[in-house]
Amino acid sequence: ADRWLRADLRFEDEDGAARHEVLVWGPDTALLFDRRRGRWTDLGEREGTWEMEQGTFTIDHLLWLALGRWLDPREPVARREGDQYWLRSDGVGLRIEPGAQGRFAWTELVWRGDRLKATPTAGWMATEWGPVPSELEVEGTLLESKAQVRWEVGEIPPFGDEILDPLADPGAPPPQGG
Repeated sequence: ADRWLRADLRFEDEDGAARHEVLVWGPDTALLFDRRRGRWTDLGEREGTWEMEQGTFTIDHLLWLALGRWLDPREPVARREGDQYWLRSDGVGLRIEPGAQGRFAWTELVWRGDRLKATPTAGWMATEWGPVPSELEVEGTLLESKAQVRWEVGEIPPFGDEILDPLADPGAPPPQGG
């Protein structure tokens, strides 16, 4: 709800080695933390941005791709072309084809000739923002093949923190004592 995201990414790299990285992204921070090696990478030069392939992305761009909704209160101007809607934000084109019952058929980010497109493939979860797909197929000009993304959406209690801790285990019970 506060436009902060913590994503635990567990995958195998191209050599088959297990990886565990944590993405912490919000309006002020965008970093990727390698839990196995204990190293972090700042993803952009400006606070809260991820810079790649000559594009500068904010958490709102990722939320658009995954949720099909623009959560930033500064709503970009939208135009309709047939069944699709186009929006523009910080040099990034946002496109969506709405579906039934608050769902979407697909979303897309477009910038400088590159694109990422997300299509829901299974399951929808009820959230305070409306229905959110639990699985997406992501494809685009920067990907060698389609990627399957699965996740659970949930609220992480802050425990008085100012930022989402990449070392914390969100599934663990809250600390006790005082």
